[in-house]
Amino acid sequence: MAEKIPSFQTGGTLWFVNLATPDSLYILPILTALTFWIAVEFHLEEGLDGTSVAGNLKKFFRVSTVLSIPVMMCFPKAMFGYWLTSNIFSLTFGLVVQQPGVKKLLKVPEIPVSPASASQQSSQTPGSREKDEGNETKLG
Repeated sequence: MAEKIPSFQTGGTLWFVNLATPDSLYILPILTALTFWIAVEFHLEEGLDGTSVAGNLKKFFRVSTVLSIPVMMCFPKAMFGYWLTSNIFSLTFGLVVQQPGVKKLLKVPEIPVSPASASQQSSQTPGSREKDEGNETKLG
């Protein structure tokens, strides 16, 4: 589709002059995956602290990031103009909004973490917690 737009043939810059072709140096796909991975590492647990969901999602997105690189190597460079810019903006925005001073200025409410679930989550796996709860009811 990108090859149908004449301005994409000469509209790029640096090493990616022709935006209708894939990046033969693989810099854009790797940068896109890298910025996505950094965003996942810094921002995914926001609001999911103390749950097993955050860990599972992080693992899923880490694997997805690595697997996406070979797929993205076939994409025209024009796609990365949006994708890479969006990733960088999301990463920067997330890092700025995570700052306590910015949260206070923007009146972002604190996300409450249940102390019971957080302490249980960190000390036990879900399977062992169920066993312990079952033993407590039998003994008590």
